[in-house]
Amino acid sequence: MKKLIYLLLLPLVTLFVQDYSYADLWLGWRNDNATVSVFFTQSVTNSSTYTSIFNSAIANWNNISSKVSLTKVSSSTSVGTFVYVSTTATPWLLWMMFAYKTNSAGQVIQDSTAVDLKWPRTDVYIYSNTMDSASMTTSQKIANATHELGHTLKLAHPGLWTMRCSAIPSWQTSIMSQGIQSTWPQTYDKNDIKYKWGL
Repeated sequence: MKKLIYLLLLPLVTLFVQDYSYADLWLGWRNDNATVSVFFTQSVTNSSTYTSIFNSAIANWNNISSKVSLTKVSSSTSVGTFVYVSTTATPWLLWMMFAYKTNSAGQVIQDSTAVDLKWPRTDVYIYSNTMDSASMTTSQKIANATHELGHTLKLAHPGLWTMRCSAIPSWQTSIMSQGIQSTWPQTYDKNDIKYKWGL
């Protein structure tokens, strides 16, 4: 009898484990509910190369979910995500996303502890000097700008539980995996987006 119950439950357990690709989402939402206006700062628009890189990265996230859209805007008023090209003295730092929160006084402030809160704004930085030192190709720069924009949509790096679960090998191809890569949002990432924001 115990064996029969186990055999009946096994497919349900397996289904749950295989579908559990959501260990790598941050909690909370965005003020714009993932209809994100993206403003290219002068550091981006001064370079046709980086303008093209960010345009491609934005396009990589569109048409996955009807609830999610990233749109480049020309005004910096009421922007959900600002993008920057900068340099850094930290030799291993290639890119970074910064989240903001609204404090008790109603001020929008950058806060490293805000990952699971509702975000009024995010900033994406890619660091040209360290990417060039790493001899990254344009394709790799697009992939990693895409990765950082994925963070603005509340996607985290695949978690340890996800990575250790043999039933979910697909995390290995995720655009949200850490490190230099040359790819775009995969089925794994698309499932996470739809789970977080809706179809």
